Formats: sequence, structure tokens, C-alpha cells
Amino acid sequence: MPSKNLERLNLYSVDKKTALNIGIREKFKINSDWRFSPGEREEECPVTPAFNDDSWEQIHLPHDFVIGKQLGSVLEVDQDFQRNSGWYRKTFEIPNSDKGKNLWIDFDGIYGKSTFWFNGRPLGSCLSCYAGTHFDITDLVHYGEINNITIYVDAHSDGGQKCESGGIYRHVWLNKSDYLRVAPQGIFVISTIPDGETTPIEAEIEIRTKILNGFQNALSFTILSEIQDAQGNAVLSFSYSHTVGIDTFTEVVQKVRLRDPILWSLKSPHLYSLITQLVREGEIVDGVTTPFGIRSIRFDECRGFFLNGQSVKIKGTCNCEDFAGVGIAIPDRIISYKLEKLIEVGSNAYRPFQHPPSIEFLNECDRLGMLVIDGQSRLGGLEEDISQLENLVMRDRNHPCIILWSLCHENPRQETEKIRQSGEVMRDMVLKHDSTRPITCATNIEDSTGLTKVIDIQGIDENASQYDTFHSSHPNIPVYGSKIANAVSTRGIYDNDLEKGYLTVCEVNGSKLVNESEPGWNAVTKRPFVFGGFIWTGFDYGGESILLKKRGNGQSGFMDICGFPKDTYYYFQSWWSDKRILHLFPHWNWQAKEGQEIEVRCYSNCESVELLLNEKSQGIQKMPSNGHLEWKVKYHPGSLRAIGTESGKVMIETTVETASAPVKVRLKPYRLEMIVDGEDTIPIEVEILDWKNRLVPLAYNEVVFSVKGPGKIVGVGNGDPASSELDKSDKRKAFNGRCMVLIRATEKPGEIRIMAKSPGLRHGSVILKSF
Repeated sequence: MPSKNLERLNLYSVDKKTALNIGIREKFKINSDWRFSPGEREEECPVTPAFNDDSWEQIHLPHDFVIGKQLGSVLEVDQDFQRNSGWYRKTFEIPNSDKGKNLWIDFDGIYGKSTFWFNGRPLGSCLSCYAGTHFDITDLVHYGEINNITIYVDAHSDGGQKCESGGIYRHVWLNKSDYLRVAPQGIFVISTIPDGETTPIEAEIEIRTKILNGFQNALSFTILSEIQDAQGNAVLSFSYSHTVGIDTFTEVVQKVRLRDPILWSLKSPHLYSLITQLVREGEIVDGVTTPFGIRSIRFDECRGFFLNGQSVKIKGTCNCEDFAGVGIAIPDRIISYKLEKLIEVGSNAYRPFQHPPSIEFLNECDRLGMLVIDGQSRLGGLEEDISQLENLVMRDRNHPCIILWSLCHENPRQETEKIRQSGEVMRDMVLKHDSTRPITCATNIEDSTGLTKVIDIQGIDENASQYDTFHSSHPNIPVYGSKIANAVSTRGIYDNDLEKGYLTVCEVNGSKLVNESEPGWNAVTKRPFVFGGFIWTGFDYGGESILLKKRGNGQSGFMDICGFPKDTYYYFQSWWSDKRILHLFPHWNWQAKEGQEIEVRCYSNCESVELLLNEKSQGIQKMPSNGHLEWKVKYHPGSLRAIGTESGKVMIETTVETASAPVKVRLKPYRLEMIVDGEDTIPIEVEILDWKNRLVPLAYNEVVFSVKGPGKIVGVGNGDPASSELDKSDKRKAFNGRCMVLIRATEKPGEIRIMAKSPGLRHGSVILKSF
């Protein structure tokens, strides 16, 4: 295999001007220069190529057409949210040089029932395009002319989803290839190593490749394959010659052995790449790069989960796919930000809720070492449901991070025979495309006999009392907490305010909503046969407000919707991570409570902790396993200091001080460098500080942002579940001392200067560089 043909194989398309070239295959991201118009249209039909959309809003995908709306409309909790609908249009030229190529468009994800047209001709429709869809446009293209694609998205009712969103919320790609090509999602790499071996001598690699022939004659071809390690070094090369019939497809199965494989693991997530090239008549006509990992997984009904033969307790979180300021249209860099926050707390597993994950999300989980339960939330026997799950499995099956396929989440009537039959149809479809992973679902009723007969692994939602009962009645089925430990609370709040929907982690004052973090996690960790649990949730999310009869954020996360940690975050970090943790709360600004008792809590993994108020000891306590400590302390301004010890030796200290009046604004960007692609987005944390650079815990100052240079503001947030401020704005009030602004790069390089001003405070600024 000539090396000159491999030099380009690891390129990644970052914008519309750059193509991924392998052979003659090209893949262009076409996210820029779209036009959007909200609502239905009764006047001139937008699908006609001659339609004038100059008055429509110009946008850059991904896009959520709900996030920018004014919040505050009165709604009952758990009812369908008002989402609306909208039209998208894009025009682009396809050159004459593309004649003779096969062309298709990939939509990675659309929220809402979607209908598609190309050059005025209908392409089709999709009820729920969470896992994406694609359309061949070869026969509809006007070569050397302007072409138009139009999509109508109706998000009024979308499969019972609670997230409050709508739109083309993932990437869109234009693909060009030869008529002899690797089928979309047509490569499956299966690696096998001896169970229990952490350093196997070799791995067996089975490669299934589906080849499409669009020509009107049978063709002979050769598959050239090369496996590269994470550094791009070739470790194994092989080839296979075959013939495919007229206008049809064939599947080629190859089996090879790889010596001394490097395993994919949580701490060392090594990835290989399979380079596949098709040769016809001595010419390379198509090529695909397929990342994969080599690892073994096993679920034991008594001892739990094993990765590469080593026992791993699943420390997971459930999460909806959204974020402050951008809704569900999450830029790729925000995905990295969120996952790194979870890894920092010690989490090793992720369960997407409501949405199947994006390709970019799974790529990051592969790269960072985060396990995933993949699947869809709705189980049904409709062709649309089956098709969506089939597309998902074929799209995602090469990701080593995925350990389970999930058929549904809390499906109604999950104990019935009808649901069992639907489950069997979907299970069989999954096994047809991937039999290397077990199948699960999340149940929320005591009698789940219907679906339990279908699945391999039982997920139990918010019902820890069922762990022992289920294990006793189904001793051969592994079990886990698919939804546990509702971490409901409001960041920085220590007195309940039910009118605003603010809830404290310390007490509930008659509210039925209780922070279940400790009992929920203890129920999992004390049972070896429960291989793990998924906290509800890692991050707050939009569209399911708690106690509020209006649109707002769900508050179940141990981080708010901006990713700012709540106190409960440190409980899990204490018992999930290898870091030494000592977290003291609440804040110490209680001017109206002089001499009154304040409940002080501590999360830590130290053996013992001593608390001091203004250097006077309040006592030493021994930390219970997977628990916390409490003191009743009469409030006096000054400082609370905690000292964590192990065998009498001081290991860590922390101090909470009474902050003074706000003095300045500080900006803390996630990264200082940006990619010039019109999409790269950096979250910048904003803090209100006093003269000693202490966070002011009760600061609600409004901060106004401005940008100079090749960047722009795409959203703001503060984690306040009761806020009615616009997420698409240049200003935001701080909530308990913090807020956030999101900055997006343009397609021009240079320095981006962000200013943050608040009346009476010293302004903050930071410079980002885009290139």
C-alpha cells in the first residue's frame, strides 16, 4: 500500500472549506450560511427553488429554535411543553466536476418531525431524527448551478420528550464518493481477547465491510486494510479481493490477529484506526477511517461489571443533552467541557436521557475513557422506532466506550405481553447488527416481567428497595441502578424558597422532593451484585422545572446547567475520585443571623475532620464511609476552617470566610485558544469577587459583555432555575456570585477580547486567540 495514499487519512474536516479525502471520497461540513424562519407558513411555499429567503434569519448550525425565546409562560409540570416549528433553507453550488460521483447528505440529528426537499423535490420525512438520517441527492443535483435544500421541523410533539427544544441541533454533511464505495455505517470491527487477561498476547480482529456498487455492471475490487495505533503507526496490513454484482451490495468478512494489543481502558483509553481503501482497476476509488478499541466486558450476576477482567464499579450519571445559552444545539467543545467536568468528579459512566448521543459525544467518550449506555428512550413496534434504533446501533457499534444497548426508558405498560413482543422485535434487530454487547432497559415499576424476559441486564429506576427483591427472584440477571440518588438542590441556596422553586441540600421544609444522593449511592455501593448506578442527574437541564408552574430548569443535577458545581458534587467527588477532598458548606455570610445556629456540613474522604470557627475548635468527628459530617455552629462573621486528617496526620485544609461587598468581575475561560471554523465555542465562567478575591456568595450583579475581534456571544446563563432572562443576550445577572458567557469563533483568525462590565465594579477581561 503506497504511503503517499495514506498521508491524508487522518485529516478531520473542521469547516466547509476543508474536505476529508480518502481516495476520492469527500466529506464537507455544511453548517454555515443557513436561513431560518420560525413557525408555519401559509404564503408562498419555501420549498420552491425560486423562493426568496433574504428576510429570514441567517444562522450557523447546530441550532435550537426554542432556546432564544422569552421564558416564563405558565405551564403545569410534566405537561408537553410549547415548542413550535420552523423552516430551514440552504443554497450551495455543486460543480460540474462532481458529475459521475455519488452524492448524499447526512443529518446527524434533528429535534422534531422533519420533512425534507431538495431543489423542490421531496426527499422524505423522519418522525424523530435523533440518531440522524441521510438522503441520496445524486439524481436531483443541478451541476454547475445553485442547489437548494429545505427542511420543515415540527417540534410541537416529539415522542413524549420532556426537553424543551427544536431544530437541526447537530451537524450536516455533504458527501461525495465513487459509485463503488463503502456503505454508510458499513464497517463493523469486532475485537476479541481472552476474558480476564489484562495483557493478552494477541487479539482476534473480525472486520465486516459492506460494499455498495451503483454501476450497471458487476465489478471486481480489492480491499486494502491497515490498522494503525494511536500515534498513526501501521501495526498490521492486509488485503482481500472480491466481486460485487450489478447495482447491489456485498459484505466482506476478514479475520486477522493482532499481536501484543494495547487495550482500551478507563485510565488508558487507547484507540486504533482501521484504514479501508477500495481499489478498482488499479485505482483507489474510496476510503474510510474507522476508529476502534480493543477491550473485554463482562457482567456477573453476583460480582458486578468487569472491564478487561478487572472489577469496575459503575459511577455513572444520567444526563439530558443541553447546556446554558445554547439549549440542545451543543457545540463540540461544550461536549468536551461537560465530560471533563464529570471525569473530574470521578464519574466513569454516562447514560444519555431522552436523546441518543451524538457522534462527537461518543468520540470524546472513547478518547477520555467514559463508559456509555447507548440506546433510545422509546420502545415500540412501529417501523419508525425500529428504524431509528437500527440506525443508532449501526452508527455507534464501533465505539469501545459503549457497554450496553438500551431499548427504552420507563416505558409505559412494561409488564405487558404486548410490550414484551415489541421488545423482542427490537432486541432481535439489535442482535442482528451487534451481538457483542448485552441488552438492557430502565424500569420503574415493581412488576417488570414483560421486558425482563427480553433483556440481559436489568436497570431499576429510583427504587433501591427492589435490588434485593429482584436479585432474589432473578438470581441469574445482573442488575444496576439505572436512575438513582436524585440530587435535587439549587446551587448556593440554603433556605428553601418554594415560590421560586429554590431547594437546599440541607433540609426540605415540608417539600416532598428530597436530595437522595447519600442513601441512593449507599444502596448501590453496599451490594456487590449491583454493578453500579447512574445519578439523576449530573447536570441540571431545561424543560422540566421543579415545583415551578412555568418553564425553567430541572434541578436534579449535582452541577447546574452551566456546569457550576453544587455542594453535592463534592459528596460524589469524595467517594468516587482518587483525589483528597474536603468541602465545607454553607457560605458564611449570614448577617441577619448573628448568634443563631447554622448547620455546617462537610463532604470529605478524610478519616477525620476538625471544624474551627474563628480558630476556636467546634469538635473533631470521624467521617462515616460514603457519608458526611454535621456541626451546629452559632453564626459569627469571620472564618470556618476545616482540617482533614488521616491517622492523626493533617492531609488537607479548607476555609470558608465571610465575604465583603462586591468589588470586581473575574473571567475564567475553559480554554484560551479557538479553532477558526465558525463553530468552536468557549464557555467563560464569570465570578463576582470582593477585595480579597473571595467569591461573594450572595451577589446578583448584572454583568454586560462585549466582544472585540473575530468572535461573538452565542449565549449566556447563570444556573438560576427561576430566571426569566433571555439566554440569547449580551448580559446576565449573577446567581449566587456566578454566571457564564459563551463565545464562538468566526471564520477569521486573530485575538478575541471579551469584556465584562457591571455598574460599580471593576470590569473583567480576557483574550482568546483563534487560528
